Amino acid sequence: MNILVQTKNLTKIYASEKPVAAVQQVNLSIYTGEFIALLGPSGSGKTTLLNLIGALDVPTEGEILYKGNSLSKFSENELATFRRNEIGFIFQLFHLFPALTALENVIMPLLPVKGRLEFDVEERARDLLATVGLKDRFNHFPAQLSGGECQRVAIARALINTPTLLLADEPTGNLDTQNGAEILALFDFLNQQLKQTILMITHDAKIARKAQRHLYIEDGRIL
Repeated sequence: MNILVQTKNLTKIYASEKPVAAVQQVNLSIYTGEFIALLGPSGSGKTTLLNLIGALDVPTEGEILYKGNSLSKFSENELATFRRNEIGFIFQLFHLFPALTALENVIMPLLPVKGRLEFDVEERARDLLATVGLKDRFNHFPAQLSGGECQRVAIARALINTPTLLLADEPTGNLDTQNGAEILALFDFLNQQLKQTILMITHDAKIARKAQRHLYIEDGRIL
């Protein structure tokens, strides 16, 4: 398998009266097609590491290579393009726009470039909502959807740009057991059938069982 992401001595220190090292000297490789679970307790550095890999934050030290290219050499505009074209983000709290329908929420990330795309964004959004089991919910607003359905909309939105890497931050954390299991089954489908590379963070070992490989982080260090 090809290495998609590689970190070298990755470190993030937040400046304060007493500096906090959220991520310390992390070296890891993510291979194309993998489904990885990153486990660790609250405050262990999971989300910080995810944000660094997704270029939502910048490291204090070290390097992130994506397909062999160092993100540290990217301009702000190049990083924005990188996030839009290569990364799909899924969050615990869904972050859907309440005044938009499910279909509109899925389309939202590509609206700024819609006129320059070679495919029909709305058609792709409908296909993705059908893929995640919401073909009858296109015109429903978030308030009309269950928590599990809202997360499915968020997953479809994360896939609209055909990302090479899907980053999921506690994607079942706001769901009950049944809906959580259904979301994990969907992740398994995306990985096994669509060959989607996924990095999912969780504090729950039961949730992590669906992943092919497990990484453990504590005090900012991969164990």
